[in-house]
Amino acid sequence: MGSSILFFDEISPELHTEAGGKGRSLARIFQAGYPVPEGFVILPSAFAAEGLKPDAWEQVSAYLDQMRSSHPDIVFAVRSSALSEDSTQASFAGEFDTVLNVSDEDDVRQAIQTVFQSKLNQRVKAYSQVKGLDSNCSIAVIVQQLI
Repeated sequence: MGSSILFFDEISPELHTEAGGKGRSLARIFQAGYPVPEGFVILPSAFAAEGLKPDAWEQVSAYLDQMRSSHPDIVFAVRSSALSEDSTQASFAGEFDTVLNVSDEDDVRQAIQTVFQSKLNQRVKAYSQVKGLDSNCSIAVIVQQLI
């Protein structure tokens, strides 16, 4: 389909790398039938240098509406999924921002921006340097039902 935003059940093995460490893991265990809160991954291709592309936001909004149709009072967690995290070289645990307890469109949009921009945090740059990685890391963003 060529989409840059995918529900966990839509992430094929070919896209695991683009979904990042956390996105890949959540997709795998969701697809295996484990009780994982519903969610989707915004792949790096949905972002421009300054943040989420306008057409990507339209798709995010449609995905949020779809999730709300099943769960009218849903609240979201917006999480990072760096492409280089959870690897043999690095974990990046706690380095990127997470935004919890967001529900309305404006808050979700701002949370996505906050998580995406956290790749520029000094702690991410320092950790990357210590691990010998490029400090300009690619990041996917996860929007998931908060339990």
